Amino acid sequence: MVYDYKHTSTLAIILRSNSMEDFFYRVALDIVHSIQGLSKDAIRAAAILRLQRWSAFLKPTRARLSREEQKGLIAELMFLQRFAFEVYSQGEALAHWAGPDAGRRDFEFGQTFVEVKSKRDSASPAILISSEMQLNKNESERLFLCVVELSESMEDNPKAFTVSDLVREIKMCLVSPFDIAMFEKKLANVGYFDEDDYSADRWTEGETSIFEVRGEFPRITSENCPAGIMKVKYQIDLSCCQDYLANEDSLLGAMG
Repeated sequence: MVYDYKHTSTLAIILRSNSMEDFFYRVALDIVHSIQGLSKDAIRAAAILRLQRWSAFLKPTRARLSREEQKGLIAELMFLQRFAFEVYSQGEALAHWAGPDAGRRDFEFGQTFVEVKSKRDSASPAILISSEMQLNKNESERLFLCVVELSESMEDNPKAFTVSDLVREIKMCLVSPFDIAMFEKKLANVGYFDEDDYSADRWTEGETSIFEVRGEFPRITSENCPAGIMKVKYQIDLSCCQDYLANEDSLLGAMG
């Protein structure tokens, strides 16, 4: 049981069943560890983030990420690491990662939005669009697609990595304990937890392509979808989108 006494900036975490004593001790130590080095103003927020992470972990219906879900998360983590961290401070970049928080897009930078997709390899040019609203945009907005090639790999491939490897790599570069807490809370929102074993699911990275959704880019939107049709899922053949390729500098400039 958690009591939040905001008027005194106090959180009380109370064990109500002795059978959970060992686990309670583990959670308490984890929270204490996560707030070390934080200012007094940040401690309460960081502790709440950590409690929310444990709450998601303890859901009875929770399951480890599927292979497709791992690919999607890996692609977003790569974008976070290689693009968002390039333009913003670590904390700001994490705040712009909106997908785990049920945002409109995977990444939101003011009037610029980025949808991150993964696909198998260059021989598979299609990406899946999950709804007729996913590629909506108005005249004042810019929308980019960042597509990362990810292929399943054998264990003995020296270039292969797991989703856990990438999570650890990013976590090691985060300076602030509060940013680490925010990062782990977002991972929990998408169903990733360090406690799950992903060592058998290994991946290799191919090319990353960037497209700007503009003009006659092939897409179905809520505006051009016939009345009465909803929950549309469709694929886009990226080999037909070469006129919409964008370079990294164009994307980084739009993000800033």
